[in-house]
Amino acid sequence: MKKKYTQIIEIEECKQAVRIARISSRKQERGASLEAQEQIIKEYCEKNKLKIIEPYEKAFIFTESSTRGGRKKFYEMIDFIEKQKHKTAIVVHTLDRLQRGFDECTKIKQLLKDDKIEVHFIHESLILNKFSSDEDFTRYDFGILAAKMYLTAMNKNVKRCQKYNREAGMWQCMAKIGYLNISKTSKSPATLILDPDRAPIIKQIFEEYATGVHSLKSIWLSAKEKGLMSKEPNYNPRSKNFGKICPISRNKIHDILTDPFYYGYTFVACEELDERTQKPIRTYYKLIKHIYEPIISKELFDRVQAILTGNGNHNRNNTTEYAKTPYTFRGLIHCKECGCLITPEKKVKKNGNTYIYLRCGHPCKECHQGIVNENVIIEQLKKEVMDKISLPPKLQEIVKEKLTQELNDTSAFNKTMKTNITKQLNELKVKDDNLLDYYLEGGLPKETYEEKHKQITNQRAELEQTAEKYKNIDADMKKRVVQVMALANNISKLFDMATPTRRNELLQLLISNCHLNGSILEYTINAPFNWLVDSNNYTEWTTVVIQHLDDFECVKV
Repeated sequence: MKKKYTQIIEIEECKQAVRIARISSRKQERGASLEAQEQIIKEYCEKNKLKIIEPYEKAFIFTESSTRGGRKKFYEMIDFIEKQKHKTAIVVHTLDRLQRGFDECTKIKQLLKDDKIEVHFIHESLILNKFSSDEDFTRYDFGILAAKMYLTAMNKNVKRCQKYNREAGMWQCMAKIGYLNISKTSKSPATLILDPDRAPIIKQIFEEYATGVHSLKSIWLSAKEKGLMSKEPNYNPRSKNFGKICPISRNKIHDILTDPFYYGYTFVACEELDERTQKPIRTYYKLIKHIYEPIISKELFDRVQAILTGNGNHNRNNTTEYAKTPYTFRGLIHCKECGCLITPEKKVKKNGNTYIYLRCGHPCKECHQGIVNENVIIEQLKKEVMDKISLPPKLQEIVKEKLTQELNDTSAFNKTMKTNITKQLNELKVKDDNLLDYYLEGGLPKETYEEKHKQITNQRAELEQTAEKYKNIDADMKKRVVQVMALANNISKLFDMATPTRRNELLQLLISNCHLNGSILEYTINAPFNWLVDSNNYTEWTTVVIQHLDDFECVKV
């Protein structure tokens, strides 16, 4: 009679845990949801003799959406658990605090299969491990499905509410100039009120323009004198008013004069649905009445529109053609005094000669910038920048040969250094893991562990920072760097032969932050060309390139 042998499987008892407490948004921080979850989890772990382990205090008690942002904290917790030598319990108050979708299921179930974790759902009285029954896993899947269905229903409710508000004429964004946002209350269901400072100025703008004696420019200057300010800060980093609330812009005046919101109507986006699938196939806009107090009458608005469309000065037929006219300095230079864009303008003299002049686009009483011939600025740039980095063909070949050799030598050196640094980083990681194991086993006091761990962390950070200096230099990068140097060495010749459009492109590569101060152009030389100009000696250029490889690689030739 054959003997039957029974295989004995040793199941590791779970003695340590990480706690997960999560809220979905910053608005929920006003309540005590996180603290309540934390307290319940703490009591549960004490009752079940689970030791809470964390890389730092309250590491996994956080604010994070379960549907947006990549779930950084969740995967940080997973990475921490995977590094543990012993089975770890994930303790969470309710299932939807861990996940509200099936995206993370693959990772969770793989860790359960490998017997690396247990998952304790306190509210559902459910504990999952490698040997859990199919019924328990089905409860888990149904719990995720319920959480996902709740989230989907909530999103639909929000979108339905927003659609209803739009169709009911309610404004749901930042208030337009002339109005102020207010909070909803039972006494005041509206979300916008008239701005006591800006609304009267808006009305005056419409009334003045409706007389027919004003241009957009004069209305703009009048609005500035009345103190009409924008509602958003200036986001142009080149402007001296960057980050400040500034007077209204000239383009915004046109937007105001053509906006039906001010007489009581607004455009609402609507979707045309497919009859069979009920999916949107086209978006169109319709004009509906809003619920807020208008600033002007419909009659006044119509008079303004008639003037805008009937006056050739404000409805220029050749605007598109004019914008396509190529100029060397189009869109590149601002006025040093008032900050307005410098506009190129073509003039034909009686003798038939053509000249391009640069003038301030929005001249006003306070600005004294004169008109400058663009050749004056071109000669300045050639003398100060282009001629300094241009080389004759023979010298170009010498620089190219030396640069190619330097790139090859640097590439080999960087590869060796990165290999050594990677080896050191791996050794430090093993050392840190061994240190953590020794600490968890009680072989080290907490203060000693933290001190040693900090030292290792600092060493790794220094090595990683050092490794960044040794950049991988592949064939494509070498080719691009050589091309950029060839462009720089021929920039003066290329500029002379180029069309206005190509000149404009070359100048955008070469300079930025340009301001016209009288007949002098103030500018910043873009990297990497600034390094070549500053060196003043072509024999040093190969060294300069190696020191600033990132800047040369980023140039789009």
